[in-house]
Amino acid sequence: MLETPSPIAEAAMEGPAGAGREGALAERLDTAGGLPAVSEVERLFAQDGIRKAAIAPDWPGLLGEARRLGEVRSVARNAHAIHKSWGTYGALRGGGEVGLVINGGIDLRMFFGAWKHAYIVEAPCGDATQLSLQIFDGTGDAVQKIFPETSAGMNVLREWAGRYGVSAGTPVVVPAPASSPERPDSAIDATALLTEWQGLKDVHHFRALLARHGAGRTQALRLARGRFAERVGNDALARILAGAHDHCVPLMVFLANRGIVQIHSGTIGACEHADGWLHLTDPEFHLHLREAGIAESWVVTKPTADGPVTSLELYDAAGETVLQLFGVRSEGMAENPAWQVLAHSMAVAS
Repeated sequence: MLETPSPIAEAAMEGPAGAGREGALAERLDTAGGLPAVSEVERLFAQDGIRKAAIAPDWPGLLGEARRLGEVRSVARNAHAIHKSWGTYGALRGGGEVGLVINGGIDLRMFFGAWKHAYIVEAPCGDATQLSLQIFDGTGDAVQKIFPETSAGMNVLREWAGRYGVSAGTPVVVPAPASSPERPDSAIDATALLTEWQGLKDVHHFRALLARHGAGRTQALRLARGRFAERVGNDALARILAGAHDHCVPLMVFLANRGIVQIHSGTIGACEHADGWLHLTDPEFHLHLREAGIAESWVVTKPTADGPVTSLELYDAAGETVLQLFGVRSEGMAENPAWQVLAHSMAVAS
């Protein structure tokens, strides 16, 4: 059942969209460079006035019936960007440590091995009450937050609090493991790497390709520069979003953290800049990105059985992925030429 003692800061709560709430959300990402030193799940235990119920980690059980929540807002973030999608859950697919949900506005790849803490949170929101399911990884960073848009959906969360709720004390968090140092470029067989890159048949095989060659992601892009990758200016995201809006080019916008990849697909509205942030606020998709967090931007090409697939990829100073953009396409179909032209124009203009 929902307990009163413990809780979460309003800025971490992500209540209904609105100018004030969006501002609080932006403040959750430290202007100095990412998530604060005190983890978000620890902040859950730092303020009073919000009720919560710890949830047993039955992810297939919960997500297998998530369609009962109806219309939801799904929020995922990493150190520099926040991605919000509106829609309804479809059937849970996959098995073991990986789950997939693909249903229009809610398009997720979930890595359950990173999901360590989950709470149903009930918090005041103006004159009403907002319930949400909030999931955190072992370091205490948020993986995903799910906000039902209807009272019926919030009643489902109340039911889950009773059915899946467990007694739990203060969550134990552990520091993220230090990243392995990148091997020197001279230690990578660049010829073999690029030869195998040329032979790719599926973009999903790219991660395994890098692992086989012991190459970091941005390191591989450097080695492929001029052939499969072009470094572009860090204003490329704003320019490509503006171009996609002006020419009605549908995009796929990927945000990843340790536990989830959340994807938006479709045409987009206009974006705006404010106080070092880029904001895109469409009816069913919001993106907020701290522009100073982008250290490198690349236009990347990967061969596939259906022809080349082009992406704009953004990385922070530690080489972690901030955001990836692709053109909308279906498996078995060639990439949209309008997206290819738009993406490659970033390299020409830089």
